[in-house]
Amino acid sequence: MVRSLCGAWKQPFFFEFDAAMTVEKLTRVVVRLEELGLVVVAAVSDMDPTNEAMWRHAGVGDQRSWIVHPADQNRHLPGRQAQAGAIAIVDAWFDTLNSRCPYDAKLERCGYGVSATAKAAQDEALAKMDNMIRQARKVSPKQPLGRASLLPFQHGMLRSSASLRGLYTDFQAVCPDLKYLMTSHLNQDCLENLFSQLRGMCGANTTPDAVEARARLRVLLIARSPLQAASKGRAVELEEDSSFISTGQQLPHGYLSGSIVEGPDMQVQESSCGAVDAEQEQHELQDVLQRSMPAPETPTEDPTAARRHQMEEEAMAFAAGYVASKCRHIDSSLGWPTCDVQPSDLAAVPSGWIETISRGQLFVPSAWWMAAVRHFNAIFSDVMGPIADQNAGILRRLIGKFQQEVPRVDQRVARKLATTRLHMRLRQLNAERNEARSRQAAVYDSTVIRT
Repeated sequence: MVRSLCGAWKQPFFFEFDAAMTVEKLTRVVVRLEELGLVVVAAVSDMDPTNEAMWRHAGVGDQRSWIVHPADQNRHLPGRQAQAGAIAIVDAWFDTLNSRCPYDAKLERCGYGVSATAKAAQDEALAKMDNMIRQARKVSPKQPLGRASLLPFQHGMLRSSASLRGLYTDFQAVCPDLKYLMTSHLNQDCLENLFSQLRGMCGANTTPDAVEARARLRVLLIARSPLQAASKGRAVELEEDSSFISTGQQLPHGYLSGSIVEGPDMQVQESSCGAVDAEQEQHELQDVLQRSMPAPETPTEDPTAARRHQMEEEAMAFAAGYVASKCRHIDSSLGWPTCDVQPSDLAAVPSGWIETISRGQLFVPSAWWMAAVRHFNAIFSDVMGPIADQNAGILRRLIGKFQQEVPRVDQRVARKLATTRLHMRLRQLNAERNEARSRQAAVYDSTVIRT
């Protein structure tokens, strides 16, 4: 997981199954991030034995909490009264390493280094914790005087304090304008939050296998919000800002985690569009549309006509690409994956949204197919009207009229396009109904309060 130290973004970047992290893998990840234009200043891990072995191999210890930067050799990566006093020391230390706002009534909760007074209190909290940790020993019946060596968590706490001091010193040297560090960005809470979302996405199945975990990660990466991808019955609390964004640059195919985001789950090879069970197809389409389609924006001010038209065109191109992907074995001229498409073909259709979310495997519709989809959309508007046609046989009439006016389109392709468009209209109507219910509930609540 990659996270901004000063900004509000994070991004899954690399994963493996049943494999330990090594110095070589960490070096590859850091070098690649630097090549993408990011400046890597710190690395965080839990105290799993394999991670501890990696840090020991790299020369990290209680006093030396850094390693040479893989991308730059000149940088580094960093009676009851006694019990009450110990608790106060631990509390101040955790506050110092978990600051979430620049200023707070408690000095230790302020951003690290935001003022001379706050930094003095924070350094004092770190020093007291270091001193207590070095003196603390675990006592057991076999060792009544305590262990001779420190426990792993004690080494980790000493290393965290040293890393924070070193990172702040480095930043003051290279970036004097940075006045403080938000230390909550230096832990791995965001990664643990991602694990919780992956485990909670499918209800009772909280231990996904490798294939299921990969599919869930794909959904999280393309969803506008984890709330749209994860189950509402999760047993974890989401962060207030848990949006995922990328660096704006497309990862090359096959490098690191590039292979895990080759496209959303809807890009599945099928033997025949007509062979798909109708109920299964409906559930699949509904799921894909809810998770992958960009939800219509609801700004406070009406967008301009040009902007609204552009959004409609982008959504129509996405739907056309979806149908082209599903029916590519029937007609290969419907479209091409973004990794193989020519620049001239991209320029011929509205492809901005597809290029933004694709990692090489989303389909871009061809020019003729995009024109056919526009024509079908006009037919759909005539038949359905603003809401829905009340007469029976809507799907049959849509397919018949479309094939009559565009005979080049195969009947199976026409059926896939019609069912997709019907599901989109159904999703729109459901959203409008839910919004109306919310407004009615708000009016009722306000009436009860005034009464």
